[in-house]
Amino acid sequence: MHRDTLLGILRGSQGQKVVVCTSTREAAVALNRLLSLENVYSLLIHDRLPMAKISEVQREWMGEYARIQTPILVVQDSVLWLAKIRDATVLVHYDIPASSKTSFGFRYSCLASYMQSFRAKDNISLPSGGPVAHMILSSNERNASVRLVEFLTKCGSSVPGELMELAAQEEAKKSSNAEVALCPNLKAFGHCEQPAGEKSCSYRHRILPAADHSPVWSDLPSEGNVQIVVTRVVSASCFYAWILQQWDTPSGSTTVTNLEVELQEAMLSLNEHLSHSENCARLKEEAVPIIGQVYALEVSVKRFERVLVTSLVPGELAPPYATVSHIDYGGESTVATVRLIELPQRLAQLRPFAVEVYCCRIQPQDRDISWTYQADLLTYNHYSRKELFGKVVLRLGNTLWLDPLVMRERLPSVNVEVTFGNVRSTLITEGLACTNENHMKTLHKMAVDAGITVPPLPPGKKERNEIDSADAATVSRHCSSYLNSTDFCHVYLWTVVSPSQFYVQTLEFNSCLEQLENDIQRAVERQQVGKLKAVHIGVCCLARYSNDRWYRGEVLKIHDDKAVDIFFPDYGDTETYSRDQLLEPASWMMLLPYQGISCSLAGIGPQTEEWSPTAQSLLEDFGYNDEDMNRVLCLRVASKRAGTHPGNNHYEVFLFDGCHDGRISIGDLLVEKGIAVRTKLPELEFDVDRPHVSLFEQNVAGPSNDSDDDEDDDPAISQCRKNLEEHVYKVFSDVRDQVLAPATAEIMEEMALSTGNLECGDTACSSQVQGVCGPSTQFNQDARKKTASENSMGKKKSQECSLKDIPTLESIFKTPSSHQAKISWWQDDRFVYVDILVAKAQNYNFSVSTTSLLCRVYTAEHEYLVHEPLFAAILPEKVRLVKKAECLKITLEKAQSKIYWDFLTGHRRKAMNVLK
Repeated sequence: MHRDTLLGILRGSQGQKVVVCTSTREAAVALNRLLSLENVYSLLIHDRLPMAKISEVQREWMGEYARIQTPILVVQDSVLWLAKIRDATVLVHYDIPASSKTSFGFRYSCLASYMQSFRAKDNISLPSGGPVAHMILSSNERNASVRLVEFLTKCGSSVPGELMELAAQEEAKKSSNAEVALCPNLKAFGHCEQPAGEKSCSYRHRILPAADHSPVWSDLPSEGNVQIVVTRVVSASCFYAWILQQWDTPSGSTTVTNLEVELQEAMLSLNEHLSHSENCARLKEEAVPIIGQVYALEVSVKRFERVLVTSLVPGELAPPYATVSHIDYGGESTVATVRLIELPQRLAQLRPFAVEVYCCRIQPQDRDISWTYQADLLTYNHYSRKELFGKVVLRLGNTLWLDPLVMRERLPSVNVEVTFGNVRSTLITEGLACTNENHMKTLHKMAVDAGITVPPLPPGKKERNEIDSADAATVSRHCSSYLNSTDFCHVYLWTVVSPSQFYVQTLEFNSCLEQLENDIQRAVERQQVGKLKAVHIGVCCLARYSNDRWYRGEVLKIHDDKAVDIFFPDYGDTETYSRDQLLEPASWMMLLPYQGISCSLAGIGPQTEEWSPTAQSLLEDFGYNDEDMNRVLCLRVASKRAGTHPGNNHYEVFLFDGCHDGRISIGDLLVEKGIAVRTKLPELEFDVDRPHVSLFEQNVAGPSNDSDDDEDDDPAISQCRKNLEEHVYKVFSDVRDQVLAPATAEIMEEMALSTGNLECGDTACSSQVQGVCGPSTQFNQDARKKTASENSMGKKKSQECSLKDIPTLESIFKTPSSHQAKISWWQDDRFVYVDILVAKAQNYNFSVSTTSLLCRVYTAEHEYLVHEPLFAAILPEKVRLVKKAECLKITLEKAQSKIYWDFLTGHRRKAMNVLK
């Protein structure tokens, strides 16, 4: 039939240059013989011809005679590229090439001279009717018909009716094949983007009751609630899990079925059987495992799993291999058959305990069908080996669709179970997924159409902020930071409304806020956050301030014209925005408590009913120096009361210009200028005029055991401390993982030199690490300045001590030729890590005592000296030093753990210059 069709095509193409392509040499030779018998002028090229013969055929094709008597060229795909034919006008695909991905391209290259370029300025002279391509198919080539219909449809060409019918028959046959598995994309997202085409999906896209809803799995729940434990994460929305409990609630009952006991008994029986060596005999190399039989497999030392043999790997491998399904943990693997262990019938016939679980109504960003590595990793880190709770909305065979799918925790103090993790909302919040509302609707309809009885879908719920209620980070009010009521605090003054209402930030966590704001700015620039979906009073958001940077905010008021007032709780400012200018914050952006603390001056009041503008101006100027930069102020809390909303406090405070003797109180200054009057003070447990003990002395002496019972009982402060610990732990863990990497010294020095934060003799904690793990390096100096261009929300912070006032590091060990080495350092609860940044050290002398460190480093050109008294005591016998290419790495173990070192050195300063 193919031959008759070919001859018909050639009769209609007389006078044109025709190329007939085949995939095999035999077909090419047979076609050339056929054309010779039909007295048709033909040329032949196949892979057995020598190169000289191929060149001769090529010259004959291009010769003058061929232009008069146009030949038919029959060519095999594998040598088509050698012929370099570009001027054919008719192309005939006699069959489907074996490697369609490349061979089709080479075949169509024969028409290259007559293919019109859309960029060409000159019109190409096309043959009458243009270049033509014919493809000959038979009813035996059904697979190709499906791909061809897809190709022609994409090209906008008409599809013959016979071809459409052939492709439809093939699709129906494929969809009815119960041996083909149901498409994973269909199960995960409700659709598959590649049901056909060259990269056609090899899975089935139709639900078959016999294959997908076998009665074998009738004991699994089809509705109600279940408790599962994840055994394997396949992707961000697909897991294998064990069912521990199920609550059957189709008719309102609360019957609980505990499946955990059956699971435990089965695992104990398996381990007990295989604990005897005589039961662990493996299959011999010549033995062939039975497909469909259950065996045991030792996946690690003395850890066994049941596996089901699904197929044998073809080939002559020794030993042979088999593909097995891990029926109790999920997943497939290919293993050598000699690793399989036979099981008795009582263990082999136990039901498989792993079920396939899908999280519903979710898909990758941009409606993709492939999860990113980041999404898979996040799900694995959050939920692998964890217990989850979910509601069954659909079951097909051993596959469950759960919505919602959450993690819960029981609070022992109040005996209440709360939800604190949701698979769907976690992925959406982190910008790794988007909603897919048609997911379950599509699967539910397909199941009903297949005749499967399924429970009705629950009515759609409008979710707050389009995110599940488990993610409360963006919909509830948050606590603010707190002030220490038992000692003096170092703060920055920010927004001032009046002496009875102003906002301060503690120096202790200022660097944490700056780092967070930089991360927020990067996230916005990378479009990792979207528009705020729901606007109501109190909702958290991100808003762009007048300095073109993004800050955390709360909706304070909603106007009729769709404008909203946004309060910036880290600073105390309020601005007006339109709703479409607000962004949705990710959960990690809200972890750090708000740093703006509401305060009022204690013991003073206005002369009239309201404060004068002069009082506001004087207080605001009090927070800045002559260079109009923020300076560190000293504050002591007189009393505190509940703030304007839950989770926040308001403090009455004494505010001083510093912590030195002879300091000035802004309250006294307002009274002296006649702007304020004295009022009754609350009962104080301290003398506010008495100089306080420095924080350095307190840290050396160890943490105080005295605590304010009020603060311990205050839920706002307790919650704030918890959030701060979580934020600092999260950020510092990331930083510590980085700084302990093999290339630590090189990275730290490069960062320091590029930012200009590390100068010669700098013994302060590196700001890149310091900013996330504790207070700033100095009380009278801010290492990071918020200039007006960077943050017009407030004025600049100052560096009160000038370089000329900083003493040099003198040492009796110093020689005239020695240089002060650069130092970077960081710490955790137990250790202090010191990098002496001297590259290519040839030799060194090192000694350490409980309270000091001495290291002399020699290079080819210089001699470097580090001799420092340490901030607190260490254990000399546990000091470690490792020489690297770019630095010497020293690890010091603290004599008393959990004492925070504000400085590396005992003299508590940062030396910017050293005598040479």
